[in-house]
Amino acid sequence: MHFPLRADPAGMLEPRILAKPALRLEMLWDGQADAPWRYEGEGSHAFAEAALCLETNAAAAEWPEGEPSHGRYATFGSYTAHLDLRGRETAQYNCLVFQIKPECDGLHSPCIRVGFVNDGEKKIPDAYSREGFHCINLTNNRWNTCVWEFDSIPHDRMTELFFRVHKYGRELTASTTLRYQIRAIELREVAVPETTLGWQGRQG
Repeated sequence: MHFPLRADPAGMLEPRILAKPALRLEMLWDGQADAPWRYEGEGSHAFAEAALCLETNAAAAEWPEGEPSHGRYATFGSYTAHLDLRGRETAQYNCLVFQIKPECDGLHSPCIRVGFVNDGEKKIPDAYSREGFHCINLTNNRWNTCVWEFDSIPHDRMTELFFRVHKYGRELTASTTLRYQIRAIELREVAVPETTLGWQGRQG
């Protein structure tokens, strides 16, 4: 009697954003292994076919340091790849686009958390970590083109971009390993970004 509604891709926001012409575009990473990446947490990384491959376990034998021992509202930690933007001029851009392929056998809903650090006039994330993050649900075992417009968030001096895999545990039929491939990371400037603050509608 009850079943989940299927998402209609034709009505999603992402295709509309991707269809906007880019006034300017800058590739942040060309797929070479000598890029300024650093890694945090338990996991491993490799480079293949112009993609960064992140791999980590879905669970762990103990909770991460700093998490309560009862484990409520906690993950089994995370594995994060940080890309140093090395002083790039970022103020003119307002959109991030990248491709990612989750290979998480048996996982019902793989996701990735993407975020950035801004060291400009206003710091992002702030002291309460309220902004500068975006969690994206993905389709398993295929390349997903992801887009994030961040025009309303301070980004005048972005110093790094990061991709974080949270370890939420495993479903009974799922693999113990989480694997994600990331490629084609770029910043774009779009002329008319979506309205995300206030009640004023988007132009037109």
